[in-house]
Amino acid sequence: MKKLALIGLFLVIITTLVVSRVLYLDSGIHFSEPDEWSYDIASKSLSNEIIPKVAGRPLLEQSPVFEYLAHWINSVVKDTEYPKTFLATRTISVISSIVLALVIFLYTRRKENPTVAWYSLIFFTLTPIVLFYSKMGLREMLLILCLFSFYLCYEKFMYTKSKVKWAVLAGLTLGISVLIKTTALIFFLIPFFYLVLSFFDSVNIKSTQFNQFWFKLKLSSKWRPRSFYNFIVVFVSGLVVVGSFLPYYFAYPAFFVDRFYLTFFSHNSEGTLQKIRTIIYYLNHLDTWLSIPLLSLSIVGVVLLIFGKKSKWFLSLVFSALICLFLLGNEPRGRYFVLLSPFLVIYASLGLDFVIQKINRTRNSNIYKFILPLIVFAGIIPSTAVAFKGGQHSVFEQMSEYLRSNNHSELIYSSFWPPIVQYATGIPTARLTSVVPDLTRDYNELPKFSPYMTVVAEDYLQNNNTYIIIHSPTDPDELSVRKESIENITSGRTPTKIFTDGKPNFPEKLNNFELKVYKFDKPQ
Repeated sequence: MKKLALIGLFLVIITTLVVSRVLYLDSGIHFSEPDEWSYDIASKSLSNEIIPKVAGRPLLEQSPVFEYLAHWINSVVKDTEYPKTFLATRTISVISSIVLALVIFLYTRRKENPTVAWYSLIFFTLTPIVLFYSKMGLREMLLILCLFSFYLCYEKFMYTKSKVKWAVLAGLTLGISVLIKTTALIFFLIPFFYLVLSFFDSVNIKSTQFNQFWFKLKLSSKWRPRSFYNFIVVFVSGLVVVGSFLPYYFAYPAFFVDRFYLTFFSHNSEGTLQKIRTIIYYLNHLDTWLSIPLLSLSIVGVVLLIFGKKSKWFLSLVFSALICLFLLGNEPRGRYFVLLSPFLVIYASLGLDFVIQKINRTRNSNIYKFILPLIVFAGIIPSTAVAFKGGQHSVFEQMSEYLRSNNHSELIYSSFWPPIVQYATGIPTARLTSVVPDLTRDYNELPKFSPYMTVVAEDYLQNNNTYIIIHSPTDPDELSVRKESIENITSGRTPTKIFTDGKPNFPEKLNNFELKVYKFDKPQ
């Protein structure tokens, strides 16, 4: 009977997991993560191209693994021309999320206990930021699945006797992770870190006086086998990465060099002040992305691992610390923070299990074993609901239908990304700005997508019919020439139409997104 009950519970949780990911998967363009459109275009371009392209521009920021997967799904999952839904790329994220949930469940069940495994499965299902990015047509969920697989393989390599096999698998999973997204390059520091440690048996650091330290290193006599296995990880993963990106170098050497510079030198170059702002940003969003109960239990779990001397979880702390360093070195984004989610889910599960055990010992009652988890899960659901609603936008689709039905112009201007507006509506779109160099910027980057215009909106509307699209809230860091043009257009005018759907702008803490349409008729 107990076994049947557990099977039933498992099916209920998995059904909830799947339904929450699949429901409203065909919703519209998301304002906080507009990059979905570029991956969608790139994957569809593979019908006629070998290398994915966006409006004639090769998409060489990453390897085309994600785009080829989406292209294959496109042959099965048919998308509509209008409105755009990005079903193929989003399906990859959904599948990755489901597989990752099962992997975490099985992993925690084997490593800790079945109770922690159940908690981790439920936490993963309910965590707001995980739910949101599980439905986004971005690389992140597939990347997290591959990186967590690398973590599992590397842990196996460290603690089992079949070191060569697991070292090779760790190298392969790390290499594949980099192919999904070059963000994973930072995880090469893991085998390098242990490669250096393999040369020492002990490292003692003592402070002799203020700002002066004394180091005592004891070299290891077993450094050869230890370093050899870590070298296998680095070599195999490096072989996968170099072999995959080499064709790009020969096909587009200049572009490849630019991306190489951006990846290795531009990132992690922020100063101390920007790092402080990044920390404040993340701290300000933790309650939205994780919920207060999950955040609190994650902290309990981390403290438990650090001070409870659970050495078997040390590698997870190393991975988490490395991700935190990555977060500090890049612009603050929800899509970066979600890389921490598998470990935060595990830490929260360990924290909840610890709290319940403590209460049971104190109160000598098992009732808390059932009541406390229910209270915690119920406390997460309001934040989960916000993330769920944040994935149901239809503003662009409403605007697209209106313009396609009422358009009386050959060109429109937009303050929001013109290529995305053009992709959503099918109408040529130029950028709303007051200077020509900024106006032609989109054309220079995407020549087959954006119209070549040398007439700014204020001059164009003097002799032509046109619509002007203005998004709200505007980016506080928007260029002054764009803010100036917005002010000139909106001053003293009432929008012809305002489109909004009342949905949260998750993962950001901003007002509901609006698109304001201004109609201009040619002067008689």
